[in-house]
Amino acid sequence: MQIFQKRREVGLCYIPEDRQKRGLALAAQLSENAAISSLISKAFVKGPFLRKSRIKNFTEGLIQKFDVKTSGPSALASSLSGGNKQKLIIARELSLGSDVIVAENPTWGVDLGAINQIHHELLSMRDNGHAILLVSSDLDEIFTLSDRVLVMFESELSKSFFTEEVTREELGKLMLMKASTSTQEQEKNIAWTQSNFLKQKIVRYLVTALSLFLILLVLLNLADASFFEASQAFFKSAFGGRRYAYLYVTISRCALITGMAIAALIAFRAGLINIGGEGQLVIGGSAAAFVSIYSGITGVPGVVLAILSAMIGGGLWAVLAGLMKLKLGVPILVGTLLLNYPARYITSYFVSHPMRDVSSGMPQTHLMDKSLGYLS
Repeated sequence: MQIFQKRREVGLCYIPEDRQKRGLALAAQLSENAAISSLISKAFVKGPFLRKSRIKNFTEGLIQKFDVKTSGPSALASSLSGGNKQKLIIARELSLGSDVIVAENPTWGVDLGAINQIHHELLSMRDNGHAILLVSSDLDEIFTLSDRVLVMFESELSKSFFTEEVTREELGKLMLMKASTSTQEQEKNIAWTQSNFLKQKIVRYLVTALSLFLILLVLLNLADASFFEASQAFFKSAFGGRRYAYLYVTISRCALITGMAIAALIAFRAGLINIGGEGQLVIGGSAAAFVSIYSGITGVPGVVLAILSAMIGGGLWAVLAGLMKLKLGVPILVGTLLLNYPARYITSYFVSHPMRDVSSGMPQTHLMDKSLGYLS
């Protein structure tokens, strides 16, 4: 308790990573948890007694300001969800107006809405002149909140970097070895780590493939089927048919998946985690279909126009994730994933209503011109 009191007296507040054990007393009420950091002041204490009405009003103010989902100040802390527990802790600590704030993985395990609000509050405190020491393992969070970055490895700190002067790759190297390690040793350690990682990856793939093969053998045995007959049927379904018709279908389907994989690799190399390829593919395909059906342009020019339309449509859909990152602080990983779902619903709506071929008994668009067969 003395350490806690001294910390408050020198103007330091602390947002712990473990909200369950170090941040809250789960068996206590929200009002008790909210007021505990201010009990050393006289605001909530009069002699040996607590000013419960003030504590209640204070807690209600925190709940309202930080949008903590709860039934009221008398609810137990254990009844809150993880994100709401974290919001209550941050509301309590920031309400002290301390000169120095230590935040340890402040958004660990919380939902997107809570992440945005927590980031907003921390940035507001920084802009108002408070010093914030952020301890985080989330690189997106570090680059969003921090002005300067230091990396600790085996109790040794690197030199200080301004966030606009350092890349994720450079931070990654510092996370793998001590800052005092020579450049030659760094390159050697990185090469060893990459080689070891590749070997482990190959072993995992081989074990996975072997496990799947054994499972297949067991299933075929249970079905009293021949492995060679099943393999022959599988080969014919993928590559057989008249004039290799099934091979054409297999290649066309693989092309979509391969294209999405290439796009993801390019994004990763550019430092972006884009897992919204499905939504961008759907919107791009919808744009290509719309232009192909209603433009009336056929042949090679029609194919080129459809490809450009798909690129523009998919690209604009990806831009939405970038805008969400810039304006709302939504991480690219989350934003691109969430945009997959509205892409499906938008396409389903247009296929079922504005673009629907009413002469068909099923929800589908009008057919493209036969000269655009490369797209069908």
